[in-house]
Amino acid sequence: MSDSHFIDEKLAEFRRKHPLSDGWLTYRIAPHASSVSHALLPAFLRSHAPGAVVREEVSPSIDWDSGKSGRRQSLLTPPLHRRGAGIDEETWVGEIDFVWKNTPVHYQRFSLVMRFGEEPSTLIAIKDRDALEDLWRELKAFERRFNSRTSCIYIFQEGPIPRPKLGWDDVVLPTGRIEEIRDSVRSFLKAKPLYKELNLPFRRGFLFSGPPGCGKTLTAKIIAANTKVGIFLLPLKSDIDDATLARAFRMPSEEGPAILILEDLDRLQDGTKVSLSYLLNLLDGITAPDGLIVIATTNAPEKLDPALLNRPSRFDKVWHFGLPGEDERLRLLRKKGLGRFGEAALRRAARDSHGFSMAYVQETAVAALLHGVNEGRPSRDTDLTDSVAKLRSQLDTNFKADGALKPLASVGFAVPSGNGAGNGASNGNGKKDLPKGIEAGS
Repeated sequence: MSDSHFIDEKLAEFRRKHPLSDGWLTYRIAPHASSVSHALLPAFLRSHAPGAVVREEVSPSIDWDSGKSGRRQSLLTPPLHRRGAGIDEETWVGEIDFVWKNTPVHYQRFSLVMRFGEEPSTLIAIKDRDALEDLWRELKAFERRFNSRTSCIYIFQEGPIPRPKLGWDDVVLPTGRIEEIRDSVRSFLKAKPLYKELNLPFRRGFLFSGPPGCGKTLTAKIIAANTKVGIFLLPLKSDIDDATLARAFRMPSEEGPAILILEDLDRLQDGTKVSLSYLLNLLDGITAPDGLIVIATTNAPEKLDPALLNRPSRFDKVWHFGLPGEDERLRLLRKKGLGRFGEAALRRAARDSHGFSMAYVQETAVAALLHGVNEGRPSRDTDLTDSVAKLRSQLDTNFKADGALKPLASVGFAVPSGNGAGNGASNGNGKKDLPKGIEAGS
C-alpha cells in the first residue's frame, strides 16, 4: 500500500467516526505544515486543563522495532525533552479526547516510516473552529514558555539545546572584526522604527565564509550566547526539502525578532529537493518574514549561486574568515596557553604555525598542555615547540598532490551528517578562493 493511499484510508476512517452531519469538522495537519507544536499537546493539557482529558492513549514514538514496541509507555512527561533531545513534531503517536471551551476535541497522530525517518501526521476533529483557534493560540504560547528559547537554541528536527556560555572575547579574529559583527547584530535589533520610516522590510542577512576551523561556527555560537532573542538553527543537508526550509523561516518569524542560523549553506547546492528560486523568495520575496536575521555559514562560497551573493537584502554583509595571521595566532596561543609558556616560546610558535587554521592553533596549545599533564609535570616551552612540529607534520600529510588542503571535519552546533564539510581549498596565500565580487573581510 502506498503512503498516500494509507493516509487517505486513515482520514476516511477518521471522518466516518466524526461525520459532518453531526457537526464535526475534521482536519489533517501534514508534517511541518503547522506552526503549532502538536507534540506538546499532552504536556499542555496536563499543565493547563488536567480535568479536560476524557481519554488519552498515547506513547512516545521512539522506534519501529517490533521487538521493542511492547516497552512503550504512556507519555506521562515529555521524556525526550527531559533527556535533552528536545520535543518536535515527531514525539508521540496515539489518540487524545478532551474538552476545550465546552467543545469536544479529538486528536489522533500516526507516523509513517519514510526514507529519512518517521514522518508524523495529525488528524483533528472538533465542532467549533473558534475553539480550535483558541486552543492553538494557547498551545503556541505554552510552547514558547516550555522551550525557553531565550535560554536555548532550537535545532530543527532535533529540538532545543542550552545556549553556550561564551563571551565576545572568546573568539580571536582580525582587529575590529568581532566588534563589527556584534554591532551589526545589535544595531539591527534596535532599528525597527528606522526600517519602518524608510519603508524597508525589517530583515537582515549575514554570510560567514571561509575554510573549516577559522571561527565561523564559534562566532555564530557567541552571537547565540549573547543575544536575547530566539535563536533557531537548521543544519543544512543535501536531503533538505522546501517544506523543511519554509518551516525554518516561519517559526523564527513568529518569535519576532529572532535569528535563524543556516549551517553549511553550500550543501544545498548538492541537493535536488530545494529550488534556488524558493530559497531566494524566502530570503527577500513577498513572503519573506520580518524581524529576522539570517546568518549562513559556508566552507565553499565558490559553490554558491551568484544570485545568493550579488544582491543586498539576501546577504547584506559577507565576512570572510580566512586562515589567521601571525598576530591572531599569537593572541590565541596566549589565551589557550593559560600563562604556562614564556613569551618567546609563544612568539616562536605563532611564527612557525603559519598556515594553521584557528582550530589547529588551538590544538597546538591544548596538546602542549596535555603533554605536561600526561607526564605529571608542569608545562615547558619545549612542549609548545614540539606540538607545533607534530601538527605541522600532521598537516603536511593532509595535503593533496596539488597542494590544496584536504577536507577537514566540520564541527558545528550539532553532529554533522552527510558527507562532511566543504573542501576548504586554499589559494596558496592563506585565503579561501571567493566568488567574484566578494572581497576578503567585506
